[in-house]
Amino acid sequence: QYRESWPDCGCDACDEFVPALLDELETMVFAIVEGTMSEWRTGPNGNVPWSAHAKFEGLTEMSVWTDGEPEPRKLPTTPHRWGPWPIRTG
Repeated sequence: QYRESWPDCGCDACDEFVPALLDELETMVFAIVEGTMSEWRTGPNGNVPWSAHAKFEGLTEMSVWTDGEPEPRKLPTTPHRWGPWPIRTG
């Protein structure tokens, strides 16, 4: 369910620091592959029907997003840590 884009905005006013973006992307990719990412949903909360959350070890902040899509019922309601990707053999 987790989705992210780099850079977040891309406009000249934001002027995001490319090396920091690459470090963040690398941290997130390794967290997903190594199985250190947790993901869950919460809601409803006020005007927000639901929110999906992801936590990556090595990053200090939690990514949170909400959009107008239907609630992702397959996403657990308590933090769930996904397992590491299997190692390719041969």
